[in-house]
Amino acid sequence: MNQKKYYPTAVALYITYFILGIAVTIMGQYKQSFAAMWGANQLADGSFDVSKVMAIIAAVGLGRLIAFPFAGPFSDKYGRRLSALVGVVFFAIFFIGITFTHSTVLAYILMICSGMANSFLDTSITPSCMEIFKENGAIANLFTKFAVEVASCNTPPAAK
Repeated sequence: MNQKKYYPTAVALYITYFILGIAVTIMGQYKQSFAAMWGANQLADGSFDVSKVMAIIAAVGLGRLIAFPFAGPFSDKYGRRLSALVGVVFFAIFFIGITFTHSTVLAYILMICSGMANSFLDTSITPSCMEIFKENGAIANLFTKFAVEVASCNTPPAAK
């Protein structure tokens, strides 16, 4: 079978990891803005206390832990395509919700959704790319991390 016909699919899959990198970078670079939006205390120097934002960012890991026991079996049973679509839906919920929420509780839940999206993408995209690039499976897997890193390096710095 000619694997080259799946290269455009692989590019689309890597783009989802690029989006993951953007999500993580936005949360990290705009901590002050999110802290202000979520009603954090203003400090003496005019900046905002970002401790709640940092706790919310950590919820990504919790979301991953919650979803991993279900994401793998889901991907095995229903296929990688559906698993990837579930991940994309979780990311859409995160991106839309985080833009408009003024609640730290809802922001925390949305970051859990982001972590769950990451789990569903991990269980679908990594194996798919390793199958597309059979001879270079390890490099295909490293490319997922590369896509995240490229996104975080190319995101413009936060406005001061």
